[in-house]
Amino acid sequence: AWHPNNTLLATASTDYKARVFSAAIKGVDKKPELTAWGDAKVFGELLGEFDCNSWVHAIAFSPSGNTLCFSGHDSTMSFVEPTSAGQPANITTLRLAGLPLTDALFVDENKVIGVGHDCMPLLFSSSGPGAWTFVKSIDEKPKSSSGPTGSAQSQSRAMFQNLVDKGTTDSASIQTTLDTKHQNTITCIQPYKRSGA
Repeated sequence: AWHPNNTLLATASTDYKARVFSAAIKGVDKKPELTAWGDAKVFGELLGEFDCNSWVHAIAFSPSGNTLCFSGHDSTMSFVEPTSAGQPANITTLRLAGLPLTDALFVDENKVIGVGHDCMPLLFSSSGPGAWTFVKSIDEKPKSSSGPTGSAQSQSRAMFQNLVDKGTTDSASIQTTLDTKHQNTITCIQPYKRSGA
């Protein structure tokens, strides 16, 4: 993920680490401003390295670039807020009840939406430095239909099709829809419209 100033790069890796590197190229990029991540002078300089107990999937900077979030394959979501030079960063790690997240998007400085294998977007919020919490699932459950629909012929056809495809006509054992709006893993999240755009 690129920092908003386009001179820092955060990486997610399978070596259980999230890292922040300097990506400014002398002579191409103008001198980068000092950020909360430090003074990046050399291309490829490591400015931060953060442990995760598993593969790191999603990684994103906040709009100001002062907060980094990343998700792990162990169903965790971590938030890193750098402090003054020489001091360790504030790191908040939340353990999720569900499956791992695959992507994250900062909605604003204090709100993040994470998506992934649970097929529903999750909202995280901060009330101050180091105070990140899981808020809720923001997916609306689909409205269920009341009773069978269609003609007797189409219901009979569906019953025999289920017998052929799934080996049973027992509707309880052939349930293939999830109780979420999304019916599969959400692999990516993009803003529909940014404020001011």
